[in-house]
Amino acid sequence: MNNTFFSIIIPTYNRADLVTIAISSVLNQTYQDFEIIIVDDGSTDNTEEVVKDIMDSRVKYFYKDNEERSIARNFGIQMACGKYIGFLDADDYFLENHLKVIYDFISTKSSVQVVHTGYEFRNENGDCLKKVQTFPESVNQNILIDNPLICNSIIINQNLFREYQFINNKSAILAEDWYLWIVLASNNQIHLINKITTIVVQHANRSLNKLNPHKILKSIDLVVNHLLSNQQVVLKYGKRNLCEFATNRYMFSAYTAMSQNKHILFLISLFKAFRYSPKYAINRLITKIKDKP
Repeated sequence: MNNTFFSIIIPTYNRADLVTIAISSVLNQTYQDFEIIIVDDGSTDNTEEVVKDIMDSRVKYFYKDNEERSIARNFGIQMACGKYIGFLDADDYFLENHLKVIYDFISTKSSVQVVHTGYEFRNENGDCLKKVQTFPESVNQNILIDNPLICNSIIINQNLFREYQFINNKSAILAEDWYLWIVLASNNQIHLINKITTIVVQHANRSLNKLNPHKILKSIDLVVNHLLSNQQVVLKYGKRNLCEFATNRYMFSAYTAMSQNKHILFLISLFKAFRYSPKYAINRLITKIKDKP
């Protein structure tokens, strides 16, 4: 029987030059009861060679065909043995106290299912760009309005993954994590620790910086459809609030399309935004016009 406390899943695609930093940040934790699940999502560089050069039995490497991050994370969950499961993007890293802070918190509470810590954005030189450290206590209620949660900072009891998972679709490449947080928040308290323990590195090659409007719209369709078909989520938040969430996401899709002169996609996204909540869509447009310099 495996009694590992934490499983840290690192999905990676062509990050051979960065993934060792992420892995090292886990290996250097002050709390050492963990395993690292590397999910190589179809890399064509020397990721496998780089990872297998790390001489630590807790680092477990798995290669699979490229199917994007949602499916890669779900694959990692299936391979994980830890009592609690966390995630780390291959181009980011943990501070050395990350797991210890969470372990100490869990040890002093009962029935903790979901924990989230603070995080910091840094540039490639290590300079701080932004800190996200203080969270509202009402995050469970306001998760449809704002998503302050990130994959790097969340730890989830593995029992929850018997019922929940990321959207298992290759097109789920935006807000796929937000979807899971909403589903989890509909039935579980998200415990927040106002201490920074993880780092997000902002660089030009981040995958989110390269998304095209077609993929954004397709991913939003998936997220909206999955949420509105989830009875627990509808019961918790109400269909009206979910429709406003959908409108908000489609307005984002519309603005992104317009910024890239994709006029047809702009109109499609705008139509979908109005379909879910016309009044809210109008209010968003008015706000956008007023804020425009």
